[in-house]
Amino acid sequence: MLDVVFIDDSRKDIQTIEAIFSSNKYAIEHFHLFTYNVDDFLKIELKELPDLFLVDFHFDKSTENDIVHNGFVLSTILKNRFEELPIILFTRKTIFNIQAYPKNILNIVDDIIFKNEVISENNEALYKIFSLANGCNSLRSISHKNWEELLKLLNAPVESYDDLIVADRPNLNETSWKVLEISSWIRNIVINFPGILYNELYAATYLGISLRAFLEIREYFKSAQYSGIFRPYQCFYWKSILRSMALELMTSFDIFFPVNVGFRIAWSKKYNHDLEASKCIYSGDDGADRVCYILNQPVKTKYSFAYNIDNRPAVMDEARVSWQAIRTTNDVNEEFLGSIAREMLPQIKSK
Repeated sequence: MLDVVFIDDSRKDIQTIEAIFSSNKYAIEHFHLFTYNVDDFLKIELKELPDLFLVDFHFDKSTENDIVHNGFVLSTILKNRFEELPIILFTRKTIFNIQAYPKNILNIVDDIIFKNEVISENNEALYKIFSLANGCNSLRSISHKNWEELLKLLNAPVESYDDLIVADRPNLNETSWKVLEISSWIRNIVINFPGILYNELYAATYLGISLRAFLEIREYFKSAQYSGIFRPYQCFYWKSILRSMALELMTSFDIFFPVNVGFRIAWSKKYNHDLEASKCIYSGDDGADRVCYILNQPVKTKYSFAYNIDNRPAVMDEARVSWQAIRTTNDVNEEFLGSIAREMLPQIKSK
């Protein structure tokens, strides 16, 4: 059981959260919830440290401490006092706008959860709270904070060691290992960007099959599933193991094509069952080998552009934006496209 401290200025909101945590089966099994009014919390000394702080963002009432006027300020105070404990900012989508607040807000809090997500019946938000708190506990529990021990917590396959090393890995110094720095690297780099780990859509596209086909056979790839700390709610897979398993099947039939072509052929020969191919969102053709960053759908490389929207490490798959997204949405920011792509935009939009 994990101890979660929830801090708010509204007794009504506190009662709402208490009701959820006391009635939801997942919450009952995983959490002890402790609730505090902001002013009361600032006056006390915690007898025992919690595993995680859940902090309301918007304070409806003025606090006794005029400096603490929202959850971001309170989170900054908490981070200074409890530097190894994770903090989740709790808010409503209608209130919170990341653009309106300091860009370093995600350097202070470890995650942001919207209130409607906690009320949802699928428990994904509650699982996110558990995963963050439990993962940080595992990092704090390491007596020898070195690379080898971290790899064990990740349950990383040997085939992925080199990729992990070059994925903007933080400096690992046993005398100054910062738990939340390692936590951020795992969650916001290793898991967040496709390339070392794949979610089910990326895994399917890598193998050259549709998501529906992948879901039909995912038990085959169970050994490739990510089972390390901060494991997401949805299944993720080690790309290196997907590749090894696909190549093993392909070579058993002397098939020497790229994985996204050869795996389907080998599977058909082995199991006498044709898997549905990944289809390009733009052309409708089989053989999509990328995933569109905007539409989150498979696309062929030749019908997409590199989309330099973030600073992901070079070892990760580059972001791509499909021509379909360019034609059908207003979500594509031309600033993230290369010069040749920008020159082609009028032609693509007119098709």
